[in-house]
Amino acid sequence: MKAVVFTLGCKVNESESASIMAALENAGWTVGDKLSYADAYVLNTCAVTREAEKKSRQLIARVRKFNPEASIFV
Repeated sequence: MKAVVFTLGCKVNESESASIMAALENAGWTVGDKLSYADAYVLNTCAVTREAEKKSRQLIARVRKFNPEASIFV
């Protein structure tokens, strides 16, 4: 199984994403951080500002369009 982890936001989000990626790899997943075909997408983001919310919605739509069959976790 393959997962792609996207990170939007601060340094804390970057650290969290690294932990998520490590946990997925330890569970036997192949993990990347670039848009590519995957079984699951993890979008680690925040909603502190309107701009952050907008970027998050755009990324969700982009991933959904790229692979409508995949699971998306926000």
